[in-house]
Amino acid sequence: MSKPKKASDQLFTTHDELLTTLDRIFKDSPWEDPRFYAQWCGQFFYFVAHATRLLAASAARLDLTNDPLHIRFLDHCQEEKHHEQLFLNDLKALGYRIEDLPEFPMTAQLYQSQYYLIDYKDPIALFGSIFYLEGMSLTSGPEVYERVKKAHGDAATTFLRVHVSEDMDHIEKAKAALRQLSDRQLEIVEWSLKQTASIYEAIMKETLATYHRLENKKAA
Repeated sequence: MSKPKKASDQLFTTHDELLTTLDRIFKDSPWEDPRFYAQWCGQFFYFVAHATRLLAASAARLDLTNDPLHIRFLDHCQEEKHHEQLFLNDLKALGYRIEDLPEFPMTAQLYQSQYYLIDYKDPIALFGSIFYLEGMSLTSGPEVYERVKKAHGDAATTFLRVHVSEDMDHIEKAKAALRQLSDRQLEIVEWSLKQTASIYEAIMKETLATYHRLENKKAA
């Protein structure tokens, strides 16, 4: 009889499965069309604007028994400073302004859910969202970056360029940190991971739906 998976190994399996699903959505998305790509940039500008605030909120609430993760989040906060401005640069290169791209209610859910988990569940929950998003950058990011660069040029790819050039060992370092967590903590992280994936997929679908409405309006 095979041994049951450790909680961390189960989390890593779930992580890989969710990223495989997202990768299929990414592959089928029309990144070459500026209307779609601009909409994606706009929605994730709104989320990334909260990245440092979420990291700071979580780091401030982690107790002394989680000091390594506290320091990790503080360092990550420094790395993420002003990254939302990269989207503004990319939108400008595409001929758009952020004011042209209203935030979806579902986009707000992506960061609002994390604020809730940090305050009312456990600040360690943010690790689930980070784990998903960093994995996405390495799994799907390189192909998306190449497609966008080819279609829209270097000037419109500053956010993607920064995030797909992350060290490949980022995920392995994250896994090493996750293996140090208790089963209870891993359960909270996995919930955050699944919630982030569900919301991110919904945002991608809404971005596609908005793109198709614009396409149909243009054709009419």
